[in-house]
Amino acid sequence: MRLRFLFSAIVLALFLTGCQKYGGPPSVLSVSPAIDTIGGIVTITGSGFSSNAAENIVFFNDSVTGIVKTATSTALTVYVPSQNTKNHITVKTNGKEWQTTEIFQTAPKFLPQSAAPGYPVKIYAGGGENITDYEVSFNGTPARPTGLFNAELTVTVPAGASTGLVTVIYKGEPYTSLTKFIVAPIGEVSSFSGPDGFANPFGMAFDRNGQLFVADLQGGYIDAVDPATGTVSKYAGNGTYNFSGGHPLLSAALYGARNLAFAPDGVLYATDTWYGPIFKIAGDSVVSFVHYSEVTGPEGIYIDQSGNLYITDAQQIKKVKPDGSVIILAGSGTQGVADGPAASATFFAPTAIALDESNGNLYIADNNQIRLLSQGMISRFAGGNGTNFLGGNGINAGFGTLVGMVRDPRTGNIFATDITDHIVLMVSAAGDVTVVAGNPGQQGSQTGTGPAALFEGPTGITMDKNGVLYVSDGNYSNPAIRKITLH
Repeated sequence: MRLRFLFSAIVLALFLTGCQKYGGPPSVLSVSPAIDTIGGIVTITGSGFSSNAAENIVFFNDSVTGIVKTATSTALTVYVPSQNTKNHITVKTNGKEWQTTEIFQTAPKFLPQSAAPGYPVKIYAGGGENITDYEVSFNGTPARPTGLFNAELTVTVPAGASTGLVTVIYKGEPYTSLTKFIVAPIGEVSSFSGPDGFANPFGMAFDRNGQLFVADLQGGYIDAVDPATGTVSKYAGNGTYNFSGGHPLLSAALYGARNLAFAPDGVLYATDTWYGPIFKIAGDSVVSFVHYSEVTGPEGIYIDQSGNLYITDAQQIKKVKPDGSVIILAGSGTQGVADGPAASATFFAPTAIALDESNGNLYIADNNQIRLLSQGMISRFAGGNGTNFLGGNGINAGFGTLVGMVRDPRTGNIFATDITDHIVLMVSAAGDVTVVAGNPGQQGSQTGTGPAALFEGPTGITMDKNGVLYVSDGNYSNPAIRKITLH
């Protein structure tokens, strides 16, 4: 009897000792989610925690701790540390220690969320500082890391990659992203029309027969370009530093013609930034359509299927009806970047405009961002995060200076020229910003695919019926029209 009592006492003592270590009785811990990215926040539930966050120590590996954000006696929210992990999480509180029943695993994340083959992506994967310890694949297509800093990998999107998950193998252990990386189209840039015949090519538009027309901003002409050969011929203007209507077309003075658009009836309209009017070419005559007393500095232009013109005019957005009457759609007329109700919103320097005719939304290129006019409100659709190109989604992206813009009605993708970054970029309908051609920050005049192509200073942009892009590039030194085929 005495031996049985002694044995029971020993068992009880051992049990109490264990409870002292694990908070007795041992708490059952759970973590949610069981997979998350570095910098994410997970919730650990159980009992016996301290409501003082600093008194709870959370280990994701044996020696890697996560910062506790909030704490109650039954739940902790914790930041995932910058280290790969695939292990139970351990919590220590006031000398007590527990582990989660689940194994927690980190997942790599990347920025931007979308890019074309040949362009770099930053992958936050955790791990050490030896680049040879890493292997990366985009939806199964291998990619070679080209840089490593503080566990941040730089990886070029490989040729042949397709949209899907990103996997990082660190020291033989695979870690797969939670979200898909979107492989964007890549542009193959070729020469379409060389320097002969242009001074400063700018806005462009195709007529119903597929002929390309180009506004030569400082040349004083509108040029016609043969779509098959790229041969340039003078269509309208006399090359003088003035504006006046005229008959025949080559007797008119069109200095400052900036952007072009064809109406459904085939009439060509143009904005003239320097002399003020909006003019049209009807038959063989150039006539003023909107007088400079009603517009002060028109630049961007879009014409809908009903013949209404939408223009950017100094710091305002205006609609011009087929009868020539002008309505202010947005902008107080003062310079700024304030969103909100259309009448009180401000614009910095809007240069291009596009309409989604399915819902009436207007997209406006305004310096380093694209603004959206929808249901009487102005908001930021993409860009504005800095003054240089930064891929990303929506307002997390950055642009330099946007000049030209065209929207593909089939996909909703917007293509724009960034003159200060020397690139042509794409903004998807979901707001993902990627480069389709050119190398951000590098200037030149070079054909090639994606980052191998270089632009002097792209300005105007338009699209033909087959989805091929045409970009006006350069000035007096090397003016040209470049052709971009998307793959």
